[in-house]
Amino acid sequence: MNYCTILKIILTLSLLLALLIKIPISEVFSVLFDANILLLLISISLVPAAYVIKAVKWNILLKHVRIQMNFLTILKVILIGTFYGMLTPGRVGEIARSYYLEHKKSITTPTILWDRLTDVFALILLSFFSFLFLFSNNMILIELILALICLFVIIIFLIINPKIISFFTKLIKLPEESKDSYLDTMRAILSSKKVLFKVFIWSLCYYLIISILALIALKALDFNINMLLFFAVPMLILVGNLPITISGLGLRELVSVLCFTALGEEASVGFSFSILVFIITMVIPGIIGGCYILTMRLGVET
Repeated sequence: MNYCTILKIILTLSLLLALLIKIPISEVFSVLFDANILLLLISISLVPAAYVIKAVKWNILLKHVRIQMNFLTILKVILIGTFYGMLTPGRVGEIARSYYLEHKKSITTPTILWDRLTDVFALILLSFFSFLFLFSNNMILIELILALICLFVIIIFLIINPKIISFFTKLIKLPEESKDSYLDTMRAILSSKKVLFKVFIWSLCYYLIISILALIALKALDFNINMLLFFAVPMLILVGNLPITISGLGLRELVSVLCFTALGEEASVGFSFSILVFIITMVIPGIIGGCYILTMRLGVET
């Protein structure tokens, strides 16, 4: 474990602790334990639909680079990626998907990167409208949105710049052909506006399902909650993609509390809501992905 990871773990725990000092943990437990079980089950039932959409989206990119795979295998690999994603800052662990495919990593990795980039772009677009509609006077949220947009542009520049990729491949001693294959695949996807548009539309569909799922979970916590908080969901997910804390924990909860209190709702409900949505959309699928990893390893050992 390197110093950067240790620092992010410390920051994650510090943010969560700071929030729980201001928000009594007894209130958080009370909100969670009083949740409507039926609505929670309905919310959880939408998760498979969301992950099927993720699989359809990634499959479009894989087919574009001439990789044909069984759809259930794609879905399984996405769940495995979710397991690694929930344990890493900015969900960068999802790159691990490429290690569970039999194809060249220099070809599969670009499909994962563009999959994630279209997700972030969709979230930025949705968050921008949410921001204008609800939180245009909140300077903290303004700064976060601007930081994410800048980070998005920087990341695109880094992953398609030949000199940077060449430096990186030499640093980790990858063959020259791997670099060329990677760059060719990145450009092939970037040059296909039709494919990127399709993937972007599926990203919007995915986050629509997630937002509906989150709204039902929110109503499960407090049936009389302000419905406008539905529009805050993309912002919470977007902030969770910042590679500052582990899987966005702490930072996402902070923004959730800011959004809820800005609309006159209880901070404890905002904190509980963020944790609950994380459990439903990431932890539960991630555990399933972890079980697949364990099964595969046991299969190898036997």
